[in-house]
Amino acid sequence: MDDTIKSSLKWWDNKRVWYNLIVGAVGIGYIINIVPDTFGMTEIIGMFVYGVGANILFSLGILIELYDKVYLNTALKFYKARWVFFIGGTLFSILFTIFQIEVYYFGPIAMY
Repeated sequence: MDDTIKSSLKWWDNKRVWYNLIVGAVGIGYIINIVPDTFGMTEIIGMFVYGVGANILFSLGILIELYDKVYLNTALKFYKARWVFFIGGTLFSILFTIFQIEVYYFGPIAMY
């Protein structure tokens, strides 16, 4: 495997830990802050499923960078904007997580 591909995979995998910690902490903190007495098994299962989905979307950064490297011969130079995509994707995930929590607890079909 090419060294640049290895370094790309390593870079994104190292950032996955931070992504999970940041988005997870915001989500759990937000739930506990707005409805502390309704945090149960349903929420834990939901967080696990949501986390798997979020990590699948996080992998798009890796896939786009690898596509650029392998098929486009780094024509897009995606690797130069890694931080922009990582920070932008993390902020989007935080906002989307807060939105989903609001819909779950206070939306038209809210259970609480």
